[in-house]
Amino acid sequence: MDASLASNIERLDWIGMGLVVSGITVFVLPLSWAGSLFPWAAWETLVPMILGVLVLAAFVFYEAKPVSPIMPHRLFHSITANMTLLGGFIHGAILVSLLQYLPLIFQAVYLETPIKSAVFLLPTSIISVFIAVISMMMVPLFGGYTWLLRLSWALLALGTGILAILNLNSPSSMLYGLPIIWGTGVALLRLNLLPMQASVKNVDDTGVAIGQFLTIRMFGGLIGLTIASAIFNTVFGKTIASSSLQLAGPLAPLEDASKAAAFIKELRSLSISQRTLDEVLRVYLECFRTIFYTMTGLGALGLLTSMFLEEIDLKSQDRGNQRFED
Repeated sequence: MDASLASNIERLDWIGMGLVVSGITVFVLPLSWAGSLFPWAAWETLVPMILGVLVLAAFVFYEAKPVSPIMPHRLFHSITANMTLLGGFIHGAILVSLLQYLPLIFQAVYLETPIKSAVFLLPTSIISVFIAVISMMMVPLFGGYTWLLRLSWALLALGTGILAILNLNSPSSMLYGLPIIWGTGVALLRLNLLPMQASVKNVDDTGVAIGQFLTIRMFGGLIGLTIASAIFNTVFGKTIASSSLQLAGPLAPLEDASKAAAFIKELRSLSISQRTLDEVLRVYLECFRTIFYTMTGLGALGLLTSMFLEEIDLKSQDRGNQRFED
């Protein structure tokens, strides 16, 4: 805190920041256009994706050199820390992707307005906030956090997978109720901060460790959203091509799978027969189901990571450098 602004700026890991920003950007861009603008196997997709991976790998190795790295290697000393970070990445991927596509399924498959779609998710939001508030108080009641984290991952995987049973004729009770299981798992997984906080060897690294966890979770959200978008476009293009739909007139924009998401707002006003409309809605439903299946698999992987977590005592008298002064 006593150092000058110039010296603090000089200590920043500028090379590391440049590597991670450029690596993430180059890696994510081809994921966003794969299956819509270019095929997955095209060089326009593979070359930048591989280049992004190489840049990110260079970033990881480089972080051993700076005085103040943005990703200190000392945080990766234990399997608990590593599995927690991996779990945070997966949590972010599932959370952000479904926050994007859950409201869309109500608009695309059930032809609801954006406001009514938000109303369908209101019980999930209220219960999730309630669970998030009481989750920390549940730790001493259950004798630790590992058991709760495993339960959270099981609920998240189950809640995500059960969304795939939605169909064109699902009653309102299912639309209101099914997302609640997913929301409960998402809310309980805020406890993921605890093993990350407990795993640091030096208490002064607690703030850095938590910041690292939150950063990786946001990165997981970015990757998850990009993957979900690619899945949506790819599945839509393949499914509608194999259907009996004639993509002419009002349905002509659907020849381009990349326009499928933007076309959702037009579905409620289409002048087509009910039979044709139902077939279009089934194409959209298949896209959402594939996203749910994928995220369910990620949830199962998250459950697997929780099996490697150790129960570390959270009680410590050492407050470190980042604290309130008495």
